[in-house]
Amino acid sequence: MPFGVPRTEAERAKRHAEIYGEGAVPPAIRKRLGPVMETVPEVIWSLLPALPPNPPIPRFLAVKMKGAG
Repeated sequence: MPFGVPRTEAERAKRHAEIYGEGAVPPAIRKRLGPVMETVPEVIWSLLPALPPNPPIPRFLAVKMKGAG
């Protein structure tokens, strides 16, 4: 059984507009969860090795495994 009330996308959009206002950015974009990799520097930075306390894998994999914090 799901938590809360199951809603359609239209109901979600209507509720989001009521809470955050009409021009608000949707939560998935607003929160920017995880690496986005939209620009060339972001892609290059994500492919560099992780810092010493992390395993020697690309940064974006370390973020997926351990989180960004």
